Amino acid sequence: MHTVSAASFAEAVREGVAILRFQDQQVERACREARHRIIAGYSVPVVNTLLFASEIGEALCRDFPGSPFAATYYDDRTAERVWGLRSPRFDVGRVAAACGGGGHPRASGFRSSTDNLVMVDGALRPMSAVEVRPA
Repeated sequence: MHTVSAASFAEAVREGVAILRFQDQQVERACREARHRIIAGYSVPVVNTLLFASEIGEALCRDFPGSPFAATYYDDRTAERVWGLRSPRFDVGRVAAACGGGGHPRASGFRSSTDNLVMVDGALRPMSAVEVRPA
């Protein structure tokens, strides 16, 4: 059995506090970059992030209480966009399922291709649905 001294415990607490402070700073920094996008017909705050996605999603829900949910995403090495959805009150599981994913009512996700999505009037649309007009 391993025993922990009071000094080593106090040091672990100090390090943990520093780590949490760093995490909070990164989450706050990422949330300042939030942009509203349309996902499944809903205008929601979105942040591109690989790290702290759950924490950022929760913070976005807190910072944008009028939005039904918040989203984070990152592009993986296979050219897929990985989306995470969070909400304290809205069933994001239904949204994720409608986009081909799944999860829970409060935390869900889905994947989409990055090479066939374009931004049109602030909304992500499949390239096949975009009308291309001659110049």
